[in-house]
Amino acid sequence: MIAGLWSNTQLNFILELVVACAVLTWPLQKRDRFPLRLTLTMLGSLIFWCGMVLATPLGDWMEPANGQLAIQSMGYIICFLGASLPVFLICCRTDLLNAVSYAACAYAMQHIAYVAAVLLYAVTGQVPGVALELAVMAAVYGLIYALLLRFLPRHDRMERGQGASLFSSVLIVFAVVVP
Repeated sequence: MIAGLWSNTQLNFILELVVACAVLTWPLQKRDRFPLRLTLTMLGSLIFWCGMVLATPLGDWMEPANGQLAIQSMGYIICFLGASLPVFLICCRTDLLNAVSYAACAYAMQHIAYVAAVLLYAVTGQVPGVALELAVMAAVYGLIYALLLRFLPRHDRMERGQGASLFSSVLIVFAVVVP
C-alpha cells in the first residue's frame, strides 16, 4: 500500500517540499510550541497533498499524460501553495508575503533536489531508491542553505528591496512548473 501511495500521489515530492519548508523556517521567529506546530503542520501538508491528489480532480489534472499542461501546472501550484504556506504561517511569526517568498524558495530547493536525483539516474541508469533520494535531498538542501539561503533575512518582515526577491522567487516557481 505504501509503495502504491508513494507512486500514485508522488508523496516523495511533497515530503521533499515540507522538509525544505522546515529547513527554511530556521531564520524566522518561531511561534510557541514550534516543534509541535512544525510536526503537525508537516503531517497536515502530507495529508492535504494525498487528499487533493486522490479525492479531487487535481489528481487527474496533475497527471502528465493528460496532455493539458496549463491545467497540470495550475494543479501543482495549488497543491504547492496549500502544502507549503501553512508551514510558515502556522509555525513562524511572519506575514503572507514573506511566507510566499519562503515557500517559493522551498519549491525551488525541492525541484533542484529532484533534478539532482534525475541526473543521478541518468548517470547510473538505475532508479534511485528512497534512501538514495533522501540522501540526495539532504545533500542538496544542505548545499543550497550553506551557499545561498543562509543569507536570507533573519527577521520576519519584508524590507524595502525584498519585493524584488519575492518577484524572482515567484518567477522561479513559474519557471519550474510551466516549461
